[in-house]
Amino acid sequence: MKINFLAGLACCLLLSSCSERRDVDEMTQHFQVHQDKFKQLAAAACSLKATLDTRFHRYYADTAEQYPAEVAPLLKQLDQLLEDIDKEDMTLHQDGTAECSVYVTEWDFFFAGEGAYMAYSYQPAVIAEFNPDIHLEDKRSITEKIYFTKALADGWYIEYLKQP
Repeated sequence: MKINFLAGLACCLLLSSCSERRDVDEMTQHFQVHQDKFKQLAAAACSLKATLDTRFHRYYADTAEQYPAEVAPLLKQLDQLLEDIDKEDMTLHQDGTAECSVYVTEWDFFFAGEGAYMAYSYQPAVIAEFNPDIHLEDKRSITEKIYFTKALADGWYIEYLKQP
């Protein structure tokens, strides 16, 4: 049984390491192409957060039937915006001083307390200076914790965390 688990884990690790992950430059370009959609997404997502009156909520596209009928038009708009930026879900939360933050994962990988993620983040709770000399993919330390936010526009950032 233990061997099956380890073989499955190794297969998952191999598959996840083979997939291409967008990094800062590619994400910045993607944002610039879809900037208006991201701006609309922030407004609609924060409207949903206020309607649901919650501090944290994960929204998955195409799940409108799980919500009250009165938010159906808003959910239809969110579904289309997520599709337009090539994403399937987002997280709404209230951290720090922002009334509404939106988090859209680009990629993530964690195992046994270690890992990394990169996301589009609207009004993140913590802003940490982006320095291309140490934060671009080919210049990042593999042994140190790294956290940065790179400003995009309209309250949006690229957020990255690596936890060794």
